Amino acid sequence: MSRHAGVVALGLVAALGWATRAAAAEDEEAFQSGKTVFLRGGGGVFPTGLGVVSHLGPSWGVGVAFEPSRFFAVELSYEGSRNFFYDGERYDHHLLRNGVSVLARLSLPVSRFVRPFVGLGVGGSLALEPLYDDSFGRMTLLGEVPLSAGIEFGSGRLRVGARTAWRLLVGSQAKDHALWDYLDLLATAGLRF
Repeated sequence: MSRHAGVVALGLVAALGWATRAAAAEDEEAFQSGKTVFLRGGGGVFPTGLGVVSHLGPSWGVGVAFEPSRFFAVELSYEGSRNFFYDGERYDHHLLRNGVSVLARLSLPVSRFVRPFVGLGVGGSLALEPLYDDSFGRMTLLGEVPLSAGIEFGSGRLRVGARTAWRLLVGSQAKDHALWDYLDLLATAGLRF
């Protein structure tokens, strides 16, 4: 009887190993490299430096993520924001920021449907402070180093999620303040192709 139980146990272990290996192979086969086109929207603020005189404002963006593997993606994106500034009496002028960036993103595929991620990249922004009559005012070109974290949920072609990004902004005008940086929290929606 013990010999029979040993053979059954060995058979169960072998079947479990085969099933696990087959499931992993099927899961790996199910992943195909592709790209996701996405839209972003939310709010952002300059937390230090300009944060003393600025206010929370809208942030937006659009981009594409190239996903050669389940764990790694490269994002090319446009981001914009608009923040009002306090002039001593009221918030009456704003800073409009438009930028592009490239972000390398590492994902932890918890399941086929949930993927938390972190990313680091480089980019550039053009900050525009319009004059009171809405004509073009002072323009500043800034380099940026974005650091991002978020979570993405997906089923089929649809992808939705949330992310936050902190951007260190460097440039000729950044010397006026100890640190120029920008922090945003965004909802994302996209389609995978």
